Amino acid sequence: MNGQKKKQNSLILVMGVLSSVLLLSGFGSLFFLLPLVYVAIRFGRKALFLSSLISVVLFSGITFGIAGLTELATYSMILTIALLLCFNIIAQSKPRNFVYRILLSAVLLIPVAQIVIPAILNNETLKSTIIEQLNALLVTNELELSGKTLYNEAIAIFAKVNGASLVVFLFLNAWLGGAWFINRRYRNFINVIVGASEAIKSNINDIPSEQNGKESVNKSANEELLRLAQKINEEQQNGADLIFPYDLKTYFVPQVLIWLLLAVWAFLLISLKVQFPIFILNLAWNCAIVVSFSYLFQGLAVVYTRLSLLPAAPAARLGFTIILILLVVGGAVSLVVSILLILIGTLETWIRLRPIKGV
Repeated sequence: MNGQKKKQNSLILVMGVLSSVLLLSGFGSLFFLLPLVYVAIRFGRKALFLSSLISVVLFSGITFGIAGLTELATYSMILTIALLLCFNIIAQSKPRNFVYRILLSAVLLIPVAQIVIPAILNNETLKSTIIEQLNALLVTNELELSGKTLYNEAIAIFAKVNGASLVVFLFLNAWLGGAWFINRRYRNFINVIVGASEAIKSNINDIPSEQNGKESVNKSANEELLRLAQKINEEQQNGADLIFPYDLKTYFVPQVLIWLLLAVWAFLLISLKVQFPIFILNLAWNCAIVVSFSYLFQGLAVVYTRLSLLPAAPAARLGFTIILILLVVGGAVSLVVSILLILIGTLETWIRLRPIKGV
């Protein structure tokens, strides 16, 4: 038992270190939450918190060690703490609905992002370096534009989506990471079932004599069935309190949130005629994107569920894959597909478009 506990603690430590390394590695930062997802699914919420703590402490130590106690390093640490704290909020068991936990994390993360990210991007050292590179690129391509103007406009646009983009990042890591690791766990569970079945069949085929054979088979079969029953019980306990959702057929947005969607978009329409502070306007844009994405995902869940009901499974998978490609390809096509999915997701508030597992 002590050996198993030591192995668990070692894995928690390793995953925390791996998370911080990925966070510091540039492109690898897109995947820094996956080690934490693995720890959470394997060992639970306490392990997730410990691994997150290891990750943020190591990240902060390395960042301050390299950059010193600078403004840039401090803001980077604050943003990392907010991200990991929100990810732990998403992993909690209450509220039961995943969308509520996403919105709770958004309440914390969007205001933090609105303060911290502009401060990082307006850091004089970082700003001058990027503007210099932009000017060099514009000169090379013989474009009569100002790098400073482009940079300031990009910051203004990004302020409308910075917090929302981080919330969507957490959403997708929790869902897709959860789906991948949980499906892997279930594959192991199926292997246990197959192994038990094969062992019983093997014992039946190797009966030495009628009486002894019956006793041997009964004993071996009982052992395998006991092992299988223990595994089923373990899986039922794990399934009763899933940390991260994984099945699109179970995803739904609570009906009451339709009023939040309508209210935030109504506010943005009013803002076209009435002047509001930039900070409030940016908060509204970020909120609108998060809530709209929740309904977009519901639209995706509706399409996935309806396609899965078709008798031709390969054709259904192909159709869903095409929709995902159109969604991420960019440009006008992605915009149209996104709007259609949001409309489908919103429509399900009033019209049941699919059977929802567990509801």
